[in-house]
Amino acid sequence: MTGKRKRKSEEILRAPPKDLRGPDSEPGGVQEAFRRHFEAQFKPLDSVNLKTHEVSTSALETDSDSEWDGFSEAEGKILYGQPGDESDDVTDAASLRNDLALQRLLTESHLLDPQSSYSPTGANRHKANDLRLQSLGSKSSILTQDKVPMSHRRGMMAKKSEREERRRQEAKENGIILEKVKKVKRANLDRRERSIGGPGVGMFKKGMLRLNKRDVAEIEGPKGYGRKCAMGPRH
Repeated sequence: MTGKRKRKSEEILRAPPKDLRGPDSEPGGVQEAFRRHFEAQFKPLDSVNLKTHEVSTSALETDSDSEWDGFSEAEGKILYGQPGDESDDVTDAASLRNDLALQRLLTESHLLDPQSSYSPTGANRHKANDLRLQSLGSKSSILTQDKVPMSHRRGMMAKKSEREERRRQEAKENGIILEKVKKVKRANLDRRERSIGGPGVGMFKKGMLRLNKRDVAEIEGPKGYGRKCAMGPRH
């Protein structure tokens, strides 16, 4: 008897009371009612096409794996602002170099011998360099020799005048018109510069004014011998 009572008491303890059971446990409970109401208000969603999604993902993966070749030539010029092709710059530089060479050839053509090359040598090379320096703004010639003995200077001047005369004679025979000869005015050696406040006649030296015969004659003026002779002697 005691064993049966213990089993009944254990079953009673294990079984939950009816009051503690919720209404959800029943098949027609509140949650089921809410579910049916929700499905009635909202339509079920369409099934997602997983195959299309997989294809698009594979396409993106292939695009990312492919190498990027960069911008095209036209897009690169627009992006980086390139003014033109490099060949144009090379052509312009070559044209400028040729123009400079032609200008020098025309300027230095009178220095070149018909039988020689286009590059001057020796004395002509120095003259060509002198012309180039003068074209760049040099005020004096590099060939000018200031400190030269008088005997050498006279020989140089005579040689220069002889060359100039021969050049003009050859040009006249060949019918070539040359520039006009510049007349060099000779300095007036009789007239000398006087200092400010100095004497108008004579020369002031060592605190004394020295007069020569010419200065005295200019000061006295012409003498009246003819007048006295014409009037005769006075009594």
